[in-house]
Amino acid sequence: MSDASASLPTPDFRILFESAPGLYLVLTPDLTIVAVSDAYLRATMTRRDEILGKGLFEVFPDNPDDPTASGVRNLRASLDRVFADRTPHAMAVQKYDIRRPDDEGGTFEERFWSPMNWPVLDSRGEVAYVIHRVEDVTEFVRLKRAGSENEQQTAELRTKAAQAEGEVYLRAQEIAEINKQLRKASAELRLANLDLAKASRLKDEFLASMSHELRTPLNAVLGLSEALQEGVYGDLNEKQLKALRCVEDSGRHLLALINDILDLSRIGAGKLDLEIGPVDVRVVCAASVRLVQQAAQKKQINVSVVVDDAVKTVQADERRLKQILLNLLSNAVKFTPDGGAVGLGVDADPDANRVRFTVSDTGIGIANEDLSRLFRPFVQLDSRLARQYSGTGLGLSLVFQMTELHGGTVVVESEPGNGSRFSVLLPWTNTPGEDHAIDATLAIPSRMASHATMRTALIIEDSPVVQVQLTRYLGDLGIECTVHPTAEGALLKAQELFPDLVVLDLMLGTAEATGWSVLSGLKADARTRDIPVLVASVVDERSKGLTLGAAEYLVKPITRSQLERALTGIHLRGRGARPAPVPQRSIGQRARPLVLLAEDNESNIRTVSEYLLAKGYRVSIGRDGHEALERALNERPDVILMDIQMPRMDGLEAIRQIRANATIAAIPIIALTALAMPGDRDRCIEIGANEYLSKPVNLKELMRTIEAQLGGPPAEGPPVTCA
Repeated sequence: MSDASASLPTPDFRILFESAPGLYLVLTPDLTIVAVSDAYLRATMTRRDEILGKGLFEVFPDNPDDPTASGVRNLRASLDRVFADRTPHAMAVQKYDIRRPDDEGGTFEERFWSPMNWPVLDSRGEVAYVIHRVEDVTEFVRLKRAGSENEQQTAELRTKAAQAEGEVYLRAQEIAEINKQLRKASAELRLANLDLAKASRLKDEFLASMSHELRTPLNAVLGLSEALQEGVYGDLNEKQLKALRCVEDSGRHLLALINDILDLSRIGAGKLDLEIGPVDVRVVCAASVRLVQQAAQKKQINVSVVVDDAVKTVQADERRLKQILLNLLSNAVKFTPDGGAVGLGVDADPDANRVRFTVSDTGIGIANEDLSRLFRPFVQLDSRLARQYSGTGLGLSLVFQMTELHGGTVVVESEPGNGSRFSVLLPWTNTPGEDHAIDATLAIPSRMASHATMRTALIIEDSPVVQVQLTRYLGDLGIECTVHPTAEGALLKAQELFPDLVVLDLMLGTAEATGWSVLSGLKADARTRDIPVLVASVVDERSKGLTLGAAEYLVKPITRSQLERALTGIHLRGRGARPAPVPQRSIGQRARPLVLLAEDNESNIRTVSEYLLAKGYRVSIGRDGHEALERALNERPDVILMDIQMPRMDGLEAIRQIRANATIAAIPIIALTALAMPGDRDRCIEIGANEYLSKPVNLKELMRTIEAQLGGPPAEGPPVTCA
């Protein structure tokens, strides 16, 4: 840049704009006038101080004496189009009368204009201003209307008209080019969105596959470790047990990392559903601290818990709240030197209707410039820390996102060398007089509480699979069931049996008589109106069902725990005392129950079968769905362990075919899967599985589940072998 140009003064652009020969207005998105040229003021007989800061149509309304006036409507439509398309718009010639100043009578003068509206976009591509430019063509219109023969004026006006037409043509070409570019950009954006959707789908498929591939060998590792520690294969010395505990701990740690990755994926896909309910604050805090106590003791770290007496319960997903606190406590213990202190505190902020969970430590602290990256997934703030402290960097990201799912926030206070304070603030409603401990019969469904007053049930359901499922669930609670498959005759059946409970489906396959009509009929009849009705349907109309008289309402697919919780609620709301329930079904006549293991992985077959044999069961092996179905028909096992991912016929199809065969439909089935993706459990239960376990399977949990289905452990007897 030369010295001469550098010394030039900066132009005053406001003066330049106001002095421009054209007729211009500058409008904000709410159509407020913020700038105007002198030429525009002269043409409209207005003053700058009278119109700046006012609305466009407040200053320039339609002529009230002209019922056909359309200037305001047309100009508004043009401006709306500019805001919507972010492109210029040229209007046809408009009749838009101008009001004279008050000192000249304040009347309206007929005027004609040729308007043009340009958007001015900000850095984000949004419309920040609109430049409104007009040409006064009143004389041209009047001369044309009057048929003036003044050749000179006509020639001049024709020249202006030609120029105007040329400008309009050029504007149209510019707008067409802009629209073409917009269409191209829109097409590219659609393709990019398709690519993103495909990438998201492939990511979910990869995570599902990864889950299966990692969980399958983990199942063998953890299962064999558990069996060896229990002495299934003989006694071990303390050194061997210590080594096995190390193997099991490492496997559990790897499983926790897999679960963290899957949870993060579910949150990103919007598939992580919370089960919100009342959570005892002291109980969840104690449980979380207990899980880190061993690690803290190794480093001689004191862990303290202080809970405000005003905070009894909080509405949350108990499992996820425990996961939040456990991640924070684990980090606090990990980054606190030996001999330090970690604290968990809970207090209330009644004015803001929030409860605050605070985890504090005397650890290494966090630099202020690192706080913004703290909750990003897969990030550790310092590579040196990554070498010194193990971890994937997922814990805090999950804390942040799970807290947001609860409608809460996370606040961090930290200083290098002086420790950190992580506060999780959740919505809270303090209920006056609230007991400290949650009523056990409400928090954890009790079989005695849920069915102590129920001996008989009428199931009105047309699906054979659901009939078997409900009969099995209720039968395990000692409730005798009668199934009626249609709406027709259901009321008469209820009057005949007078059951303690009616379980009602709403979609019974006929337009003439539906579950809604059955519910209304039951509640309208004096003989049946006091029988509690539990609606179990795919129709999600809970409010309508309860209004019509249902005692509880469940949306399919339902689980055993959901059913038991509903029965507990019905019982607690006041059914009278009835005779004691009939005993639960026994294990049968055979001393050694037969377990059919449907599994294609040899490591899992060896681990599970040897464990079951050591516990007193007979075992039969089916290595795919076809073989499992054939063995079930020929051997009639007492229980089936069904892997879901198998060749030829998968476990889901095998379950369907077993439930469709009357001779084997009642055999309990426990579904096993390594995928553990959202909806897997409900899908397995819906098609007929009694229970669902995610791999790696805890062998003790597997044994408890089998015993729950068979009514107890196997009787003593001679050793057995695999079939």
